[in-house]
Amino acid sequence: MDSNERFRVRSRSPEATKAFGRALGRLLRGGEICLLEGELGAGKTVLARGLAEGLGVIAPEEVRSPSYLVLCEHEGPKPFLHLDAYFAGRAEGLMDEALAACLEEGAVLAIEWASRLDDLARPSGSLRVELAHLSPETREIRCEGTRELWGERFRRLEEAAARGDF
Repeated sequence: MDSNERFRVRSRSPEATKAFGRALGRLLRGGEICLLEGELGAGKTVLARGLAEGLGVIAPEEVRSPSYLVLCEHEGPKPFLHLDAYFAGRAEGLMDEALAACLEEGAVLAIEWASRLDDLARPSGSLRVELAHLSPETREIRCEGTRELWGERFRRLEEAAARGDF
């Protein structure tokens, strides 16, 4: 029996992708790891900015693609760590630090290009979020996580989608 839950939604604009991220961010308690995957331009950074807004980060507009910085930390009620794994060799060296912050400080870690990391760097219990181009503006956002950790949160996201929140 599959112990994973899945959630799927279509986003018709960058604003809707950010709104989805904001709704998801409001459901995070701290200590979660969000593995963001998708092609270049799919909306990973836009979704991460929404996560930051939902978490109450002090300056969410400062969330940008961390490609050249690799790891950025943003202050808020729950610290938000944003890691870019495009150049996996550089990112894996920072994973221990980022994972420790998740555990010790209750931070939320979002990893762009997470599929480039080996399986050991992608802890079980993580939320996998894949963004796929359907058209120039439309994306399909597919989420997968363990039933125990994510099942109820996915139901809350379904309710938010039904209300038209994103």
